[in-house]
Amino acid sequence: MSSTVREKILKSIRGGEDLAGQNFSGVNLSEANLDGAKLTATDWTKANLREASLRFAILTNADLSGADLSNANLFGADMRFVNFQGTVLTGADMAGADLLGAKNLPRDVGSDGSRAKTSHGISGGEGEEKASFDGQRRCLGCEGYVAEEANFCQECGMRVSKSP
Repeated sequence: MSSTVREKILKSIRGGEDLAGQNFSGVNLSEANLDGAKLTATDWTKANLREASLRFAILTNADLSGADLSNANLFGADMRFVNFQGTVLTGADMAGADLLGAKNLPRDVGSDGSRAKTSHGISGGEGEEKASFDGQRRCLGCEGYVAEEANFCQECGMRVSKSP
């Protein structure tokens, strides 16, 4: 990607432009400042976002499949329902990020120093539920509780089938 394309993208973001639905597949925005960017339903497939700052960015329903977010700052980002299939998150700071309904996010994110850091529960499962020993319905994706008549998990927001 040429530096002029990179600069055009960054100028749009700095100008507060809403870039919802745009295709950024394969772009190199390593070390870019994307703080507060409006990036709902954007495609970041195989994009290079290493060491980028996306603090408080709105990435709801974005596709980050295969993107490299190594050491990225995602503090407070709205990442509800984002697809993380194959995303590299080593060293990423996801503290305070909203990961409700996130798809394909590794279950061990935040469990050791080599993975992304997060302060929220996450899901990566199939959206099914199971009964637990205490009689409560539990989500297979995140082990969160599912209310008796609910069709979603209260922890991760994944849809689940109702009990027969």
